[in-house]
Amino acid sequence: MTSSSTKIQAAANGGTSTDRDVQEKSAEPVYGFARLRESELYHLMGLVQSAIDETEHSARTVQDKARERWMDHQGTSEPLDKHEISRLLSDAYQCAIKAVNVIDEAAMHWLDDDLSDEPINLR
Repeated sequence: MTSSSTKIQAAANGGTSTDRDVQEKSAEPVYGFARLRESELYHLMGLVQSAIDETEHSARTVQDKARERWMDHQGTSEPLDKHEISRLLSDAYQCAIKAVNVIDEAAMHWLDDDLSDEPINLR
C-alpha cells in the first residue's frame, strides 16, 4: 500500500483526515448582496437569450413566408400580407433592441465600480 492509501484507510478507521478530504470539501457559498448581483446577471442573460430566441423566431417566420412566395414560379400563391409581415418585423426589431439594451445595461453596470452595489435599471 502507498502512503496515501494508508492515510485514507486511517481516516476510514477514525484516524486523521486525508488530503483528499480537504480537496473534496467545496468552497463556502457566497451570500448577501454579491450573490444577489450574480443572480441578477444570470437572470438578465436568460432574458437576453429569450429576446434573441423571439427575434430569431419572428425573422424565420418572415423568411419562410417570403421563401414560399419567392419559390412560387407559377404565381399561384397569395401575395404576402403586408400587415402580418410588418408586425413580425416589428416584433423581431423590438426583441433585438431589448436584447441589445439589456446587454449594454448589464455590461456597463457590471464594469462600473461605483455602481456595483446598485440594481441594474431595465428601462
